[in-house]
Amino acid sequence: MADGLQIRTELVSELAQGLRADADDGFRTAAAQGAALHGQGIVFGTSMAGETVLEAKHRYAQVLEHVEANLREYQRLAARYADAAHRLAHALQAVDGEVEAGLQRGQQ
Repeated sequence: MADGLQIRTELVSELAQGLRADADDGFRTAAAQGAALHGQGIVFGTSMAGETVLEAKHRYAQVLEHVEANLREYQRLAARYADAAHRLAHALQAVDGEVEAGLQRGQQ
């Protein structure tokens, strides 16, 4: 372009596709695995009584809950970023087309 600005819209599209794949497969799978593990309960220390073991189990359960919540949030945000990158790529392609058409009309 005349101003020297070049944006490779195909790379923006690739970014959108990668984010969408993470949202659809990566984070969703990890969150499901975390939920399955958490659903099994906290099984360590079953033969050991004591306040320390109970406190450790309680904290471990809290950590698992936070990890699951974070993975679900990452999944939601990856989907939103993918949508935004996809819209950006289409907008950039549309502008490129308009600029190219304008340049061609100016040369005629």
